[in-house]
Amino acid sequence: MTTASDRAYQKAYRETHQEHRKAYGRAYYRAHQEALKANTRAYYEAHLEECKAYHLAYRKAHRQELSIKNRAYNKAHPEKKKARKHKRRALEQGVMHQPYKVGDIVDRDRGVCCLCGKRVAKADRSIDHILPLSMGGADAPHNVQLAHQRCNKAKSNSARFPANLRLALD
Repeated sequence: MTTASDRAYQKAYRETHQEHRKAYGRAYYRAHQEALKANTRAYYEAHLEECKAYHLAYRKAHRQELSIKNRAYNKAHPEKKKARKHKRRALEQGVMHQPYKVGDIVDRDRGVCCLCGKRVAKADRSIDHILPLSMGGADAPHNVQLAHQRCNKAKSNSARFPANLRLALD
Protein backbone atom coordinates (compact mmCIF):
# COMPACT_ATOMS: atom_id res chain seq x y z
CA MET A 1 0.00 0.00 0.00
CA THR A 2 1.40 3.35 -1.00
CA THR A 3 1.41 6.22 1.42
CA ALA A 4 0.82 9.88 0.71
CA SER A 5 4.57 10.56 0.88
CA ASP A 6 5.23 7.76 -1.66
CA ARG A 7 2.65 9.22 -4.04
CA ALA A 8 4.16 12.67 -3.67
CA TYR A 9 7.64 11.29 -4.38
CA GLN A 10 6.37 9.41 -7.45
CA LYS A 11 4.62 12.53 -8.77
CA ALA A 12 7.75 14.64 -8.29
CA TYR A 13 9.85 11.98 -10.02
CA ARG A 14 7.49 11.86 -13.01
CA GLU A 15 7.53 15.64 -13.34
CA THR A 16 11.33 15.97 -13.15
CA HIS A 17 12.11 13.03 -15.44
CA GLN A 18 9.56 13.60 -18.23
CA GLU A 19 12.06 13.51 -21.09
CA HIS A 20 13.76 10.35 -19.80
CA ARG A 21 10.40 8.62 -19.39
CA LYS A 22 9.31 9.64 -22.92
CA ALA A 23 12.57 8.36 -24.42
CA TYR A 24 12.20 5.08 -22.55
CA GLY A 25 8.59 4.73 -23.74
CA ARG A 26 9.58 5.36 -27.38
CA ALA A 27 12.44 2.85 -27.16
CA TYR A 28 10.14 0.25 -25.60
CA TYR A 29 7.52 0.81 -28.30
CA ARG A 30 10.09 0.46 -31.09
CA ALA A 31 11.45 -2.75 -29.55
CA HIS A 32 7.98 -4.28 -29.07
CA GLN A 33 6.06 -2.63 -31.90
CA GLU A 34 4.93 -5.80 -33.68
CA ALA A 35 3.73 -7.51 -30.50
CA LEU A 36 1.86 -4.41 -29.34
CA LYS A 37 0.15 -4.04 -32.73
CA ALA A 38 -0.78 -7.74 -32.74
CA ASN A 39 -2.28 -7.42 -29.25
CA THR A 40 -4.26 -4.34 -30.28
CA ARG A 41 -5.51 -6.08 -33.43
CA ALA A 42 -6.49 -9.19 -31.45
CA TYR A 43 -8.36 -7.10 -28.86
CA TYR A 44 -10.17 -5.15 -31.57
CA GLU A 45 -11.23 -8.34 -33.37
CA ALA A 46 -12.40 -9.96 -30.12
CA HIS A 47 -14.39 -6.85 -29.11
CA LEU A 48 -15.43 -5.61 -32.56
CA GLU A 49 -19.00 -4.59 -31.72
CA GLU A 50 -17.95 -2.78 -28.53
CA CYS A 51 -15.19 -0.90 -30.36
CA LYS A 52 -17.50 0.11 -33.20
CA ALA A 53 -20.13 1.33 -30.74
CA TYR A 54 -17.49 3.31 -28.81
CA HIS A 55 -16.12 4.95 -31.98
CA LEU A 56 -19.61 5.80 -33.21
CA ALA A 57 -20.56 7.34 -29.86
CA TYR A 58 -17.30 9.32 -29.80
CA ARG A 59 -17.88 10.68 -33.31
CA LYS A 60 -21.44 11.69 -32.41
CA ALA A 61 -20.32 13.40 -29.20
CA HIS A 62 -17.44 15.24 -30.90
CA ARG A 63 -18.97 15.81 -34.35
CA GLN A 64 -18.48 19.59 -34.44
CA GLU A 65 -14.93 19.44 -33.06
CA LEU A 66 -13.93 16.74 -35.57
CA SER A 67 -15.57 18.66 -38.40
CA ILE A 68 -13.56 21.79 -37.58
CA LYS A 69 -10.33 19.77 -37.41
CA ASN A 70 -11.08 18.04 -40.73
CA ARG A 71 -11.86 21.33 -42.49
CA ALA A 72 -8.67 22.91 -41.12
CA TYR A 73 -6.59 19.92 -42.21
CA ASN A 74 -8.14 19.87 -45.69
CA LYS A 75 -7.54 23.60 -46.07
CA ALA A 76 -3.89 23.20 -45.03
CA HIS A 77 -3.35 20.13 -47.28
CA PRO A 78 -5.45 20.50 -50.46
CA GLU A 79 -3.21 18.10 -52.38
CA LYS A 80 -3.92 15.32 -49.88
CA LYS A 81 -7.65 15.99 -50.10
CA LYS A 82 -7.47 15.63 -53.90
CA ALA A 83 -5.41 12.44 -53.57
CA ARG A 84 -8.07 10.94 -51.27
CA LYS A 85 -10.76 11.95 -53.77
CA HIS A 86 -8.90 10.27 -56.66
CA LYS A 87 -8.34 7.11 -54.61
CA ARG A 88 -12.00 6.95 -53.56
CA ARG A 89 -13.19 7.40 -57.16
CA ALA A 90 -10.79 4.72 -58.41
CA LEU A 91 -11.97 2.24 -55.79
CA GLU A 92 -15.63 3.03 -56.58
CA GLN A 93 -14.97 2.37 -60.28
CA GLY A 94 -13.11 -0.84 -59.43
CA VAL A 95 -9.92 0.21 -61.22
CA MET A 96 -6.28 0.09 -60.10
CA HIS A 97 -5.05 2.84 -57.79
CA GLN A 98 -1.35 3.56 -57.43
CA PRO A 99 -0.35 6.56 -55.27
CA TYR A 100 1.44 9.46 -56.93
CA LYS A 101 2.39 13.00 -56.02
CA VAL A 102 1.04 15.91 -58.02
CA GLY A 103 4.47 17.57 -57.83
CA ASP A 104 6.03 14.57 -59.57
CA ILE A 105 3.47 14.80 -62.39
CA VAL A 106 4.11 18.56 -62.73
CA ASP A 107 7.88 17.93 -62.93
CA ARG A 108 7.43 15.13 -65.46
CA ASP A 109 5.21 17.28 -67.68
CA ARG A 110 7.48 20.34 -67.12
CA GLY A 111 4.54 22.47 -65.90
CA VAL A 112 2.88 22.45 -69.33
CA CYS A 113 -0.74 21.52 -69.99
CA CYS A 114 -0.78 18.30 -71.99
CA LEU A 115 -4.05 19.29 -73.67
CA CYS A 116 -3.30 22.83 -74.93
CA GLY A 117 0.49 23.06 -74.56
CA LYS A 118 0.51 26.25 -72.44
CA ARG A 119 2.12 26.81 -69.03
CA VAL A 120 -0.12 25.91 -66.07
CA ALA A 121 -0.32 28.23 -63.06
CA LYS A 122 -0.44 26.54 -59.66
CA ALA A 123 -3.95 27.87 -59.00
CA ASP A 124 -5.24 26.52 -62.34
CA ARG A 125 -3.61 23.08 -62.04
CA SER A 126 -5.57 19.85 -62.36
CA ILE A 127 -4.74 16.21 -62.98
CA ASP A 128 -6.32 14.67 -66.06
CA HIS A 129 -6.76 10.94 -66.50
CA ILE A 130 -5.68 10.00 -70.03
CA LEU A 131 -8.03 7.04 -70.12
CA PRO A 132 -10.87 8.15 -67.79
CA LEU A 133 -11.68 6.14 -64.67
CA SER A 134 -15.22 5.70 -66.01
CA MET A 135 -13.77 3.83 -68.99
CA GLY A 136 -11.53 1.57 -66.93
CA GLY A 137 -8.39 3.71 -66.81
CA ALA A 138 -6.11 3.37 -63.80
CA ASP A 139 -5.49 6.06 -61.21
CA ALA A 140 -1.73 5.74 -61.59
CA PRO A 141 1.18 7.91 -62.77
CA HIS A 142 1.24 6.32 -66.22
CA ASN A 143 -2.41 7.31 -66.80
CA VAL A 144 -2.40 10.92 -65.56
CA GLN A 145 -1.18 14.18 -67.03
CA LEU A 146 -1.09 17.85 -66.06
CA ALA A 147 -3.85 20.06 -67.46
CA HIS A 148 -5.57 23.39 -66.93
CA GLN A 149 -8.86 23.03 -65.10
CA ARG A 150 -10.73 24.51 -68.08
CA CYS A 151 -8.97 22.14 -70.55
CA ASN A 152 -9.73 19.15 -68.35
CA LYS A 153 -13.41 20.12 -68.09
CA ALA A 154 -13.63 20.70 -71.84
CA LYS A 155 -12.18 17.25 -72.47
CA SER A 156 -14.74 15.75 -70.07
CA ASN A 157 -14.42 11.94 -70.05
CA SER A 158 -13.64 11.57 -73.74
CA ALA A 159 -10.92 8.98 -74.28
CA ARG A 160 -10.71 9.95 -77.96
CA PHE A 161 -9.30 13.43 -77.31
CA PRO A 162 -6.18 13.87 -79.53
CA ALA A 163 -3.89 14.91 -76.68
CA ASN A 164 -4.37 11.48 -75.10
CA LEU A 165 -2.26 9.95 -77.83
CA ARG A 166 0.84 11.77 -76.49
CA LEU A 167 1.49 9.45 -73.56
CA ALA A 168 -0.07 6.42 -75.23
CA LEU A 169 2.57 6.56 -77.99
CA ASP A 170 5.56 7.18 -75.66
